[in-house]
Amino acid sequence: MLLKLISCFWGFVYIFFISLFSRNKFVISLLRSKIELGLRIRITNNGRLHCKGLTTRGNVSLLVDQGLLEIADGVFINAGSSINCLQSVKIGSNTLLGQNVQIFDHDHFYQAGVHKNQFVKSSVSIGKRCWIGANAVILKGVHIADDVVVGAGTIVTKDIESSGIYVSIKPAIVKIK
Repeated sequence: MLLKLISCFWGFVYIFFISLFSRNKFVISLLRSKIELGLRIRITNNGRLHCKGLTTRGNVSLLVDQGLLEIADGVFINAGSSINCLQSVKIGSNTLLGQNVQIFDHDHFYQAGVHKNQFVKSSVSIGKRCWIGANAVILKGVHIADDVVVGAGTIVTKDIESSGIYVSIKPAIVKIK
């Protein structure tokens, strides 16, 4: 118990100093937040992070480069998860992200090879009261409705427009181009 209390304290101190010395817009409500050690926040190129009442486990990574990352009240992000935002990622209230969940609002630009610093971007939104299972991956342009469960290991490439439980069934790799 004491170790968790110390971990939360250092998490708040870390966030305080990031917001104090960052030239980027960084708004986080610490009142209902529970941050464990290992939270990494990187905000560059006028990126913006708006966050209320966030709870995280260790080794969570948030990258915001030029984009806007909005995390609503009551969101829980489990250990090892990563959100990479170059345009816009919105996560609705009381949503749970399992261990090692990855969210990307961009892909590398591809034309006769991958281009290191060129990206194709499209916003991502996750509704309220969703549960994203462990090791799930949410890719650019995806919009997930309220009250959706995404099964562990699922790769989400298309919108989920109604509540329900969604899982990957075909693990095959298919050439598309």
